Amino acid sequence: MNNKRTYKSSDARYAINRLVKAYRNKEMNDPRIADHLEVIWHFAFRCRMWHVMNRVQTVMDILMGQTTVPSDALWKSLIFLQAQIEEIHRKNRVMNVRESNARSRFFAGNNQSASEECPDELKVYDVVKIPTQGGFHYSIVAEVKDDYVCCFPTTTASRRDLENMGCRSLSLTGSGLERFRGIRLTSSRVKIPVDIARQSYKGSVSDNAFIKDALSRMMASA
Repeated sequence: MNNKRTYKSSDARYAINRLVKAYRNKEMNDPRIADHLEVIWHFAFRCRMWHVMNRVQTVMDILMGQTTVPSDALWKSLIFLQAQIEEIHRKNRVMNVRESNARSRFFAGNNQSASEECPDELKVYDVVKIPTQGGFHYSIVAEVKDDYVCCFPTTTASRRDLENMGCRSLSLTGSGLERFRGIRLTSSRVKIPVDIARQSYKGSVSDNAFIKDALSRMMASA
């Protein structure tokens, strides 16, 4: 399978619901079944959900008659996949709502974290507090343009939780900075108007080689 494809949780949710419906209607010989399984496989690969990928393979083996299993094994596998994907989809919806609310407050001029050390201009490796997936997060500037900056957020969420939302991450604990102990740099790249981001300036990590390397690695894989 081509692992370059990407799908959202909503795509995987649609696919598994179609599979469950097909099973109930005794239509598992429909040629579209393979397409639905492929969507789920690619979604699971992007999120590094190996247990889901393994279960997709189990379903494929059952359908192809390559394994001997109990009569209800196919149904149990489909229900397992549905439960796993539904939970991820639910979490993503919650995170998206939080981001939407944070951005509304931020751009409405109600940002309570406005910096008293607002610089004349932002630079790469500056830290700003801006709305990202899940709410407000300290984010590291990776690119500065005339009218916007690109940032990579940091979070206290675990690698597993981030992977379940299709997000890569790198630990910043090794930076030696207390403020980044237990913190992970995430791949949830965000664009923010430069003037607004400048007002949320929270310092710089330009003198920390560990964090600079982590940011370079994240940019290279973005």
